[in-house]
Formats: sequence, C-alpha cells, structure tokens
Amino acid sequence: MSTTTFSRNFQRVTGNKFVEFGNRIRISQACSRLYSTDEQVSTICFEVGFKNIANFNRQFFKMKGMTPTDYRELAQSELLSKGVVRE
Repeated sequence: MSTTTFSRNFQRVTGNKFVEFGNRIRISQACSRLYSTDEQVSTICFEVGFKNIANFNRQFFKMKGMTPTDYRELAQSELLSKGVVRE
C-alpha cells in the first residue's frame, strides 16, 4: 500500500489525518510528563517524538490553547489546590 493510499484510508476510517493523529498522541504523552515530572520542556519534546521545539510548541498551543510551560504551571497549581504533594 502506498503512503498516499494509507493516509487516505486512515482519514476515511478515523476521520483524522495520520499526522494529526500522531501529534495528538505525542501531545498527550507530553502532557502526562509535564504533569508528573520536572523534566525540561525541551527534553520532553524530543522524548515524545518531535524533531524541534518550535514545532512542538506550535502543535501544543494548537491543541491545548496554551504553552507547555503554562500547562505545567496550571497542572501544578491544581495539584496544590487539591492538597496533593508531588515527590
């Protein structure tokens, strides 16, 4: 199966473009790491499969409406308000 045929069939079946689907999975993994670790944003970016930080930030903002750093700060403030302490 050619790349074009695969992409067309993937979008027809799932309703999502393959690249967008992959980015959604990567951003989801990044959110989990931002929430649960103190790793640098750039480290998380590369670990979840993005090739450069600018694209990671652009895709993150597109899907979450905020920067990765803002997401981490919001997540940490929610943890503090719930009385949960991260180790």
